[in-house]
Order: sequence, then C-alpha cells, then structure tokens
Amino acid sequence: MNIVKFRDRLVAEYAQISTSFTKIAADIKSAVDREYANQRYWPVPLIQLNANYRCDKTVQALVRDGVLHPGCDEFVRVGKDPGSGGSGLTLH
Repeated sequence: MNIVKFRDRLVAEYAQISTSFTKIAADIKSAVDREYANQRYWPVPLIQLNANYRCDKTVQALVRDGVLHPGCDEFVRVGKDPGSGGSGLTLH
C-alpha cells in the first residue's frame, strides 16, 4: 500500500462527504472552495524525530531485512543536497 496515495484518497473522500451536505450561497462559495483547495481542514502529514528515544536499527538495515520498501534506502537519508546522497538514518 502506498501511504501517500492512501492519504490523498482519504482526504478526497472526506472532502466529498464534508461538502456534500452543505449548501453554500454563491457569494461565498468561491472563498470556501479556496479554503478546501488550500487544505485548511486537513494539513499535510507531520513526521517528527525525537532523539530522546532509544536508538534502534537504521533505515538501511530495515530495508536489508525486508521490513521497509527498498526505495526507503534512497529516500530516507539525512544531509541530502544536490552534491551528496546524504547518510543513513538511525531510527529511535
């Protein structure tokens, strides 16, 4: 399952439900539509790191063990910039 696609589908279904039972007057409809389009009611997902937890495996080790998708090895790295692929990330 692709979690990003799942989240997008979930938001789209929620938007359809939450707007289906409301009739909005034409003079404010464009403002309400704009707020929905700007995702005011469902912010982007938040992922945080907290160094206070016990260190565990690296993302690369979890990829090697088959726990994480192989693409995570390239995607989940620290210190990435145009000249560097960054380094591995240890999970806590």
